[in-house]
Amino acid sequence: MMVIQISPSLLEGYRQSLEGLYGMNYEKLRDYITRAYKINRYSSRGWAYHKMIEDGPERYRQLKPVKGKVKTFYQIEDWRVKKTPWTEDFNPVWSFSEEAVEPIHYLRETYSQGEPEVWADWYTRSHGYEIRVRMRLDMLDGLTIHEFKTGKSKKHFKEYFPSVQWRLNLLAAGDATKVIYHHVQLGSKNNWARLESIPLDRSLFSESDVQAMIDGLILWILDPGNEDLLERLSKKGNTSPFDF
Repeated sequence: MMVIQISPSLLEGYRQSLEGLYGMNYEKLRDYITRAYKINRYSSRGWAYHKMIEDGPERYRQLKPVKGKVKTFYQIEDWRVKKTPWTEDFNPVWSFSEEAVEPIHYLRETYSQGEPEVWADWYTRSHGYEIRVRMRLDMLDGLTIHEFKTGKSKKHFKEYFPSVQWRLNLLAAGDATKVIYHHVQLGSKNNWARLESIPLDRSLFSESDVQAMIDGLILWILDPGNEDLLERLSKKGNTSPFDF
């Protein structure tokens, strides 16, 4: 049987295209599937901060003499920029102040018992195809999933709640009961950061909502003219793991 593999990010991109959110549209969705998407300064900065959460900031710690004193900062390069087209010219080496890194120390100390980077799958069927949703959970801590996000603006429950990503996380994680989004608002000069933690409970959604969104995405992929998308997302014969 042919298996179509998708990711939570792809399904969320489809939802945003449907609703016209964040400048997302079907052309950008196609670029995402065909790997023609482009990195910009905001996604690069977010990647760098997230990488420090994963690795721990100490490995990126730097010392610099400033006016007779030693200043501590954290520097990391986004190596992906060298291999991927980008939408604008920017320096992919990011520096963050001690104040900006404080939320990272807090998160790593508070949730030190959690298991980071847990891969998970959820299976369903749609329009005659087996669908595999492949995802990586930032952290699994008992029955709680932790997801780490960054942005230039403060985020609220109402902005995260409509997303299908956290719903898929819970469906794939078995007995997990909630997802907590830890959103870090970063200053424009990376010299400060504010952390907001937003919990989302399993009781707040039904599996049928997710299934309806998947059905819509698969129907779009099966449209005439999208044969290349179907080929990229499908494998025949079995459900062996492969990275989307």
